[in-house]
Amino acid sequence: MSAQIHWLASYPKSGNTWLRLLLSQLTGEHAGTADFNAIAGGTIASDRTWIDQALGFPSSELLPDEILDLRPAVYRWSAERASRSQFHKIHDACRKTPSGEWLPCAQASGPGIYLVRNPLDVVLSFSHHLGWDVDKTIGAMGKPGLEMGSDPDGGITLHVPQVLLSWSQHVTSWVDNPDFDMLVVRYEDMLGDPHLSFGRIARHLGLTPSSKELTAAITATRFEQLQSQEEANRFREKPMAATQFFRKGVAGDWQQGLTEHQIGRIVADHRAVMQRFGYCDDAGRPLVG
Repeated sequence: MSAQIHWLASYPKSGNTWLRLLLSQLTGEHAGTADFNAIAGGTIASDRTWIDQALGFPSSELLPDEILDLRPAVYRWSAERASRSQFHKIHDACRKTPSGEWLPCAQASGPGIYLVRNPLDVVLSFSHHLGWDVDKTIGAMGKPGLEMGSDPDGGITLHVPQVLLSWSQHVTSWVDNPDFDMLVVRYEDMLGDPHLSFGRIARHLGLTPSSKELTAAITATRFEQLQSQEEANRFREKPMAATQFFRKGVAGDWQQGLTEHQIGRIVADHRAVMQRFGYCDDAGRPLVG
């Protein structure tokens, strides 16, 4: 295969947009630009337009399972025809299609990145993003069959349905899959030591920025700058339900934003995976940082 797709995978609101903006600087695709709407790489994996263009007919003519079965072929087709490897965002859980092939396509996939973030903070950011209350979002994040992208009234949306599974299932579907070469990076480590974290990411993706280039990319994508840009111009990926996309960009916001009962619900749903990534101790007590 002449080119590969480097998947930038994450549960929603885990730092994917920040990563793509920084890669825009490192790859030279939008280096030096102050426009936060100039993001490197291709579209999200669930983009219906990408799928329709590859199929040559509207995916709206297909049943959901038929779309799932064809999506790996779409990514394989795209990689075979690309002149160079590309970065693509994906929020789908990594799972088998009804016909037994991995979604996304393992054969078309090069080294990728999986971003993981403390679910105690994810729930606050995700609830804001969706325009839901926190308790509803907690319930959704613990739901094994959670799906996004579908119109409850049966209409055609810009995205084909994305099955996220629960937060814990989403994480393990990617990080424990030996068929995908994914570097796991915690959002909190990106905040705490961006030079180290983004340096690891760049090397895993085959990029070789100098220390000066890496520092410049980090400086250009600081959260305060992104917030300032959003105050002046609308960010194209902001959903209508959210008042802003770049809300806080911090770790530990859950300490002020969640009740003890809400914290207990999240830990009960995700304790094993939270312990694995340092978000709670062996006794189930939440940890910060």
